[in-house]
Amino acid sequence: MAKRKGQGDTEELEGYLTDDFNFAIYDDLTEGDNAGVFEPLEFFKLLDAQYEFVKANKGKPLTVVKSLSKLNLTDEQKYVLLYHLGDLIEADNGSGGKAKDMQLNVCRTFIERERDRIAEESNSEETEKQPAKENKFDFESKVKPYLETLPDDTARLKYLYEVKAEYEQTFSRHLDFSWDEPTFAEKCEIEIRKIKDRMALEKPSRRQNVSQSETEASKRNPEFTTARQVLAIHYLLQYIKVRNVDKTEIARFIEFLTGKNYDSIYKKVREPLKHKDSEAKKDLEFVRAYFVKLGLSEIVKMIDNEIEGGNFDMRDNY
Repeated sequence: MAKRKGQGDTEELEGYLTDDFNFAIYDDLTEGDNAGVFEPLEFFKLLDAQYEFVKANKGKPLTVVKSLSKLNLTDEQKYVLLYHLGDLIEADNGSGGKAKDMQLNVCRTFIERERDRIAEESNSEETEKQPAKENKFDFESKVKPYLETLPDDTARLKYLYEVKAEYEQTFSRHLDFSWDEPTFAEKCEIEIRKIKDRMALEKPSRRQNVSQSETEASKRNPEFTTARQVLAIHYLLQYIKVRNVDKTEIARFIEFLTGKNYDSIYKKVREPLKHKDSEAKKDLEFVRAYFVKLGLSEIVKMIDNEIEGGNFDMRDNY
């Protein structure tokens, strides 16, 4: 009966897998760090052939290494072969003072040196291929230029706090030997203080701009006086039956609604109509017109009663 294709190779491979040493090699070539570097059966045959060559030329270690280095294999394949070849010699012959055959032990030493040389050269080539990593903690060339791209000081502070924290988590102070100049974290802290100082200097001008805006708004609406605004809110509070409330709280409420000066509001809250009758009547009529438009007839009647009666003392209404 004819064998199926590959059936012979499988049986031959299984012939090698009779001990832990070979099984470990098989595992390395199929699922370990060197998976795919060799076909397992191909490797076992190569390993056997080279082990026989080493034993036959054990008295000429330099010749052995030269021959192994000339094999038509990639550096990765040579490394794997020399690695397992050295292990095989040690497993069979022992090592050091316990070696059965000292000449074979010397060959193993030369083979392992060649293996290490190949590994070192491969690592050097990989290092050269890799681009140099950027140092994100270079304050002058990385951090300062990036700060200029951020939209405002708040964003700059947030970035500085984050990169400073990352630096301190990555490096400890005792590892920074640059004692002649500030550390990266200290440079960040200096920049943070500078930005905070600048923001503090800008705050008064911002408050000034707000006050200026309020003044300009008053100029644009000269009839929207504090007295009239207090009167309007006074009647609204009367309408919804607000009683026995501290006048300071009413003044704060009106300050919240109008943005006017608290002291001026409080004086008006205490004595809403403490001025000449003609002035008070004019204010009442001005406020009355708004309530007429809103259809709040009960408030309109309250104001009419004030105007008709001429009694402008409302200090005890709260």
